[in-house]
This record gives sequence, structure tokens and C-alpha cells, in this order.
Amino acid sequence: NTVIPPGVKDKWSAVTLLVKDKKANTTEEVTVPLGDELTIPDSKLTIKIGVFLPDFKMSGQIITSASNAPNNPTVGIKIYEDGKQIFPEEGDWGWLYANFPTIHPFQHEQYELALKEGVKK
Repeated sequence: NTVIPPGVKDKWSAVTLLVKDKKANTTEEVTVPLGDELTIPDSKLTIKIGVFLPDFKMSGQIITSASNAPNNPTVGIKIYEDGKQIFPEEGDWGWLYANFPTIHPFQHEQYELALKEGVKK
């Protein structure tokens, strides 16, 4: 259950992701508005950008932001391959953590995704 505090909800407009192609050994920075989708060129992957929490905090079943400061930037995403959701396997969102990119990462043979930062309005 994700709760976005009022002081956070209207302050952020997008996120900047790092998209790494492991085969080509390239990393590209891509900025995507919240609520939009990103299709990775020459792949069958589509990333749906959900909520951005600048200061991710989990308390019991509630996921929220402890403040509006980017202390623990996190974005909720869904990833589809050929139209089938592959990340997360269950639950509403898979999370990318800017400060902890190895926590529950998206696993794919060719691509890695990381959150660089949130973009303020």
C-alpha cells in the first residue's frame, strides 16, 4: 500500500533512469515523466513509470516518503516484455533505489536499470 504525502505529490515531475545495455557495454541516461512509459529501443521491453518517493520509508505494509528531501530516492516501476509483465513478479510496483541499486534489482540478460534521481517540477 503506497501513500504519497501531499507535500511530495506535486513536487516531482519525472525520474532520470540509467539504462545499461550489457551486450553493447553502453549506459544511457533517460528522463521519463511520472506516469509515462519508456520503450527501450531495439528491445521488447517497456517500462511503466509509477510513483516517485524522494525519501522511501516502509512501515509495516505502508510504503511512503518520510520527507521531500532526496535522502532515499526510489521509483516504483513495472516492466513488460512482449506485453507480459516481468517485473515485479507480484505486487503493485517493483522498486528501484538510487542509493541501493542492488536491492531487488530488475534481472535481465541484456539490460540493467537504475534510478539516478528524481526531477523536481
